[in-house]
Amino acid sequence: MSADFPSELQASSSTLVTLHFTNRGNATWTPEEVALAPTPRDVPSDVCDPSWPSCTRAAPVSGTVAPGEEGEFSVLVQGPAEPGLVQVCFGLAYGNHWFSDPGEMGPADDAICPTFDVVAGTSDAGTSDAGTSDASTSDAGTSDAGVSADGGGLPDEVLLTGGCSCRVARGATAPPGAGAIFFVLGLVGVLWRRRGRRRTSAAPRGERCELTVRIPARRGRRR
Repeated sequence: MSADFPSELQASSSTLVTLHFTNRGNATWTPEEVALAPTPRDVPSDVCDPSWPSCTRAAPVSGTVAPGEEGEFSVLVQGPAEPGLVQVCFGLAYGNHWFSDPGEMGPADDAICPTFDVVAGTSDAGTSDAGTSDASTSDAGTSDAGVSADGGGLPDEVLLTGGCSCRVARGATAPPGAGAIFFVLGLVGVLWRRRGRRRTSAAPRGERCELTVRIPARRGRRR
């Protein structure tokens, strides 16, 4: 006999197990007559799966098995709802008879008894919206150049060559960081070019012309 029993079962989940038995008798095994069955005999198993014919019969042999050949039994075992260690036993049944009966040369009722460590099933709690919220990458946390919601990333007043200044109105909200900075730099360039035109209407030396920029409030991000 050989089997590929896992060491763990997930609670309330099914795992496929495959067992192989050699037919050492004189009769041919058929799926209609030979089945893998849990023991103690005719007691519902703790790892019974909905795919079983009944909780006292786990799975029939996969095909016809002549004497001397090896038969395969594929069965789903379901972990109990409660985590912990669980031991289950299996044997072979031939209708209402058992291969462990005297003279049948089959495995004893307690010969195939794996112990499973039943572990709690995985849940989505660790990856819920709360657990993976983007609070650490919110607007405030990822704003460019430290521009805050109250315009703190921009100076109150920027002095321009030629006696002019650009003022950000207090109480207004700066646009997202890099945009605000480029906006101010653009105004600097415009005023610089105008300075070179030497208009007669230019502000007298020693006085300042003042440009007040009111920046609209930033809306919250769409999610």
